[in-house]
Amino acid sequence: TVCHHAGRWVLACRDGNLRAEDVVVQAHSGPIWALASGPTGLASGGRDGNISVRPDVDAPPRLLFGAHAGGVQALAWGAPGLASGGSEGGVHLWNPSTGGRRWSWAPHRGAVAALVFAGEVLLSAGWDHTLALCPFGASARTLPVQHRGPVTALVADGGLALSGDATGEVLLWALPEGRVVTRWRLPD
Repeated sequence: TVCHHAGRWVLACRDGNLRAEDVVVQAHSGPIWALASGPTGLASGGRDGNISVRPDVDAPPRLLFGAHAGGVQALAWGAPGLASGGSEGGVHLWNPSTGGRRWSWAPHRGAVAALVFAGEVLLSAGWDHTLALCPFGASARTLPVQHRGPVTALVADGGLALSGDATGEVLLWALPEGRVVTRWRLPD
């Protein structure tokens, strides 16, 4: 996993280290599966189930807290806070200043592969082939959008989202209703 934070590229490694240019920092006791750059720091999550938030890659963690029993698979920063997705299918929203949990939801029957904020709405993608939408302050729901394989990529911009799965299927869909606009398969 790679992200850009504070003017440099940061690489998350299987040995639990974060790497940036000539800096190597031990951040987790096992593989790091998720990274996210946000307004209050660099967040990392891994197989150890912890989330670490630090101002910069070479700074000590400002926060370190347990998040998911099976490991942290996905992270995303948004206006409401820091969201995490776990291998058990749960999604949590955290206060990035205190590490306190603000909200929890279990939209997937398997690992959460990706999270993204689209304004005040959080989208999640799972290995169970589904996508879920949570508008904070309203009821969360699984979308009617269904992939053929585990969803592994998710981006959103404005009123549209794009998701891709392990079979090479890509969907463009409208928010917030989850209506598929177009569906195509990437060539082998």
